[in-house]
Amino acid sequence: MKKKTVLRLLVVFFIVIFIGAIKVSSTLPNFIKDNSKFKVIYNTKPFNLTFETDKYIFYINKKSIDNIKNYMNNFLNGVFSNIKNKSDGFKNRVILSTEETKETLVNISDRLKEKTKDILRKSN
Repeated sequence: MKKKTVLRLLVVFFIVIFIGAIKVSSTLPNFIKDNSKFKVIYNTKPFNLTFETDKYIFYINKKSIDNIKNYMNNFLNGVFSNIKNKSDGFKNRVILSTEETKETLVNISDRLKEKTKDILRKSN
């Protein structure tokens, strides 16, 4: 029981420290941020949390959520169209093989009828 309580307190402690660091870093004046290699920009309305380094920018805002949503939509559409194309191809192959089998069976039955007629003529 004590371990869980200690763990919860540590998690809350680190969350408070993290949020405090974000708020302090985001409220620094621009002339300090411009000379810094690591910048944090945080706004509540509209929500924007941006971490900037020399080479990379990591942001969480409406644009990033829209990008993730568009990526997932494109991904799922691609998967579903792939499945549809594969199943259509399979269906076409089944139909073709069914038609070919039908033709083969008709040809065999026609040959059997002819052979039967020939055998019956010869026996008469």
